Amino acid sequence: MNEIVALAGIQLVEIAAGLMHERKLGMKLENRGGAIFISNIAPGSPAVKAGLLKDDEIIGVNGIRTDANISDLLESFSDSSCQVLISSGKRIRQVDLIYDAKNYWSRYSFTSLEKLSANQVSFRKKWLWQ
Repeated sequence: MNEIVALAGIQLVEIAAGLMHERKLGMKLENRGGAIFISNIAPGSPAVKAGLLKDDEIIGVNGIRTDANISDLLESFSDSSCQVLISSGKRIRQVDLIYDAKNYWSRYSFTSLEKLSANQVSFRKKWLWQ
């Protein structure tokens, strides 16, 4: 894709998710009345590998009860793995989450290259009908 848009002097830039649990664990969280629930899980992510499911409630991380500051709590244990206490349906279970180097929930943006060749300028003019 980058090779194609480079013809017009444009590059595709990955913007990693800002929250560590989205970026490295592949799960999105939401606060529901003070309780923290998993609202979405990226396919193939550490959250999937640990057996987490959408709507599981996260009760604790490494023995510490969670609250609205769960992002900070997960960030503080981001070395390699953490143990998460989950309420899933009527069961409470503990799972190991292993942080991944891959970025989940990335977004992408197009940006213009700083210096354009004559071919890129010509292509861009034709493409944009200028």
